[in-house]
Amino acid sequence: MEFSPELEWVARGVRRLRLPVPFPLRWVNLYVLEDGGGPVLVDAGYPIPEARALLWEALHRTGLRPEVLLVTHAHPDHFGLAAELQERLGCPVWMAREEWVAAQTYQPGTPAWDQLAAELRAEGMPPERVRATVDSGQRIWAHTPPPSVQRFLGPHEELDLGGGWQVLVTPGHAPAHVCLFQPETGTLVAGDHLLPKITPNIGRWPAGSPDPLDDFLRSLAGLRGLPVRRVLPGHGDPYSEFAERLQELTDHHRQRLQAVLETVREAPRTGYEVCVALFGSDLDSHNERFAMVETLSHLTYLERRGRLRRTEDGRYRAS
Repeated sequence: MEFSPELEWVARGVRRLRLPVPFPLRWVNLYVLEDGGGPVLVDAGYPIPEARALLWEALHRTGLRPEVLLVTHAHPDHFGLAAELQERLGCPVWMAREEWVAAQTYQPGTPAWDQLAAELRAEGMPPERVRATVDSGQRIWAHTPPPSVQRFLGPHEELDLGGGWQVLVTPGHAPAHVCLFQPETGTLVAGDHLLPKITPNIGRWPAGSPDPLDDFLRSLAGLRGLPVRRVLPGHGDPYSEFAERLQELTDHHRQRLQAVLETVREAPRTGYEVCVALFGSDLDSHNERFAMVETLSHLTYLERRGRLRRTEDGRYRAS
């Protein structure tokens, strides 16, 4: 796929720039909000040479100097170039406080990675696979220094840069993931909360939420009834089927919870064995990391509601 430095209009007052990422998702969407004020750049891409060159060419061609860089959440493909943009353009960075903390928590060599390794071993993952998945995670976070933050975003704020954009905090995929909603046009900048084709990873990470799947399901429910006419996702293309997508994501996780229950009813299993039953055993280290933390989020959700229990031998049994 070829990428262009041209910004395309995707909603009234909103342009999109696609930047490549070295993951199966292929690209991340950056948005420029220009309706009534700003401009505001939403998200910053991942620091690979191709993405960096494309971003600077796009900014040069348009003469765009963002007044604000707003980060939806602290995953490397969304904030990786934030510190560089801040340094070169002098633009302030806005993001949720919990996300800024997360951007520091998962820097390579921090205790969170040792904690993740210990949790994966405790869930029955073979030691060599633990090392591979933790090492690959740290490599992805390398070269993504956290920016300094000039404003911490909270729920129900309205951005004071024109356009009537409202801040919606939607935890689940990340501890304080931020969406932006413009009531006048019905446009929702959704980050990774509502992806069009795949379900966002909902993982139980060290130093994260104790029940991330509950956070995500509550976030989905909290958006019901919102008069959204256009969804601008962090990956994939814009779409209009907002209510349908909310229901699809909710149904997916309800079905996944049932699959987890059926798996442990067949036989007591470790977290790793449940993961293999759900996702298979031939995943690379990158995808196995996401599969494991998502499996753990579903096991945690069921355990906290008394649907299953983890016994002293480290296996889960249906209650």
